Amino acid sequence: MNLKEKCKHIIANITVEPILAAYILPNTLAALATQNLYLEKACRLNLNYSDKVCTEIIHGNGSIYPTEEMNSAELVVYMGVWKTYLSCPLIEIFGGVTIIAMRSIVSKLVPTTDIGQLNSLFGVCDALTPILYSTVYNTVYANTQETLIGTIYIMSAVLMTPPAIIFMLMYKMENREKKNIASGQNQALETYKQTPKNEFQPRSYHKNEGFEDDQKD
Repeated sequence: MNLKEKCKHIIANITVEPILAAYILPNTLAALATQNLYLEKACRLNLNYSDKVCTEIIHGNGSIYPTEEMNSAELVVYMGVWKTYLSCPLIEIFGGVTIIAMRSIVSKLVPTTDIGQLNSLFGVCDALTPILYSTVYNTVYANTQETLIGTIYIMSAVLMTPPAIIFMLMYKMENREKKNIASGQNQALETYKQTPKNEFQPRSYHKNEGFEDDQKD
């Protein structure tokens, strides 16, 4: 395929990629960039602390005023709680689609005899993921609340890199499998075209007159 055909093929196969590029990544970067603005708003406006206290907290010198820093951080955290009630239903609705699509792609890449082992692996991962991720996220959040509140966002972005690479590899493997199937079909078609037509015609047969006479008798 030339460059124009490749571009058409890419555009025709676009599904949810624009959401990742246009919403998720900018939202994550904006959340990291606006943490200090939220902290300053909570300190100066909501809690009405002095300029000296708020300046020290924003510049990372919150150890001088630990109580004020903790109050400001807690207020910043609770600012986005209302968004959870909007995002959780959407995650529950569309989150299952991702799992179904992933399992569908993976099941097509393995032999039919290994599908049982693949489902067992999925079951183990589904059981261990909530335990591991909940522990890791709670530990990271508790240890970075006083230093960098947005560390969990950075960790989420880093943890998204291996799945993205795996999905790209799976996509390439699926395309390679489709090409192999298509090449096999084309090869079979070429073999059929090169085969002489008389081989597919029914063979002529001779009447057995003696057998027919016996049936008449």
